[in-house]
Amino acid sequence: MSKRIVDRRASDNPYLHRDFHISSDLSLSYVEEHFGKQGVKEFIQQYAEAYYKPLAGRTAEQGLGALEEYFQEIYTAEEASEALETSLTVGVLQVAVSWCPGVRHMKQKGHTPSAGQVEAVRTLYGALAELAGLDFSCSRYDAETGAAEFMFCERKEPRL
Repeated sequence: MSKRIVDRRASDNPYLHRDFHISSDLSLSYVEEHFGKQGVKEFIQQYAEAYYKPLAGRTAEQGLGALEEYFQEIYTAEEASEALETSLTVGVLQVAVSWCPGVRHMKQKGHTPSAGQVEAVRTLYGALAELAGLDFSCSRYDAETGAAEFMFCERKEPRL
């Protein structure tokens, strides 16, 4: 009997981490239940400061184009590039998401996203902006679909 050897690496597979969305949402629910809404904000803030530090550094050095590239890469990796629209002008990156791949996956799996999802957007990207020396605002978030509109702006004046 012959033996067949398959040489395959993780990098040969498409990057999908869909169940991460469910586990992170369960974490948000747990934190809110035990530590309240302020605990959720602090939890997300700590995560963002650790996870987004390299991206914030690139954005501070290279400008908002690095941030736009990040969103395009992550939505492509999530197989949701059609849900993302970005607009980069001088000093402003506008992002419109028609549906969130994480929210869609959670619902397809029968998981109801927690109320903390809106905080995940506001606090997560707010912390990223702060690390990169930018201003951030979220003008719309739809809890049903995860659709959102937000923007990052270069600061006119330094924060004290």
